[in-house]
Amino acid sequence: MMPDNQDRLRAKSCEYSTRLLTLWSFVAWRIQRDPIAVKIAVDMVIADLAHNAQISLSRIAWKNTARFQIY
Repeated sequence: MMPDNQDRLRAKSCEYSTRLLTLWSFVAWRIQRDPIAVKIAVDMVIADLAHNAQISLSRIAWKNTARFQIY
């Protein structure tokens, strides 16, 4: 029997929760050992996420502009 979408979503959610828990456990351990290194790493991740979001938004804007020009 094939799993339905609910089961797949539940499995993905559980997988991501486990990854996040592992990541935050590591971050908590690193904060105790070297808080400055953790701050730098977090700043880099935030900058990367912001950069990726900006690229995604510019792609959406470009697609919308191209779509409006076609019509």
